[in-house]
Amino acid sequence: MSMLRKATESELKFFKKNKNVGGMISQSGDDSYVINPYSKLSEKEKKAVGTNEMARLYINKNNLPLNFKLTDEQKNNLSKTSYKDSSDKNKKATILGRIISGDPSGGTPTFKQKEIVKKIKKGMFKK
Repeated sequence: MSMLRKATESELKFFKKNKNVGGMISQSGDDSYVINPYSKLSEKEKKAVGTNEMARLYINKNNLPLNFKLTDEQKNNLSKTSYKDSSDKNKKATILGRIISGDPSGGTPTFKQKEIVKKIKKGMFKK
């Protein structure tokens, strides 16, 4: 199960320069994520960022195939973020995470995306 942890010094430097980034997956591969302490997000928004990052961790850890296309709306939304130059897999994982967390920037999900989201939720939230 992924977990929230405090940001490292290098992550704090990144976050301080990028206050618009809400959080990110740990780069250490330890199945954790961090929330930007410099962001102006509400507690509800921070929780959504956490859910988004947990979904991305789940996708990566389980090496889920992301065999779907992004919509023009989703591509446009990502083009305004640090994901504009990311890999196709990162873009797709981010969109799925945003859909799961209820972030409207995830765009309107396609039928295929909804099917994948159901599988991810089932795996993420199993008891």
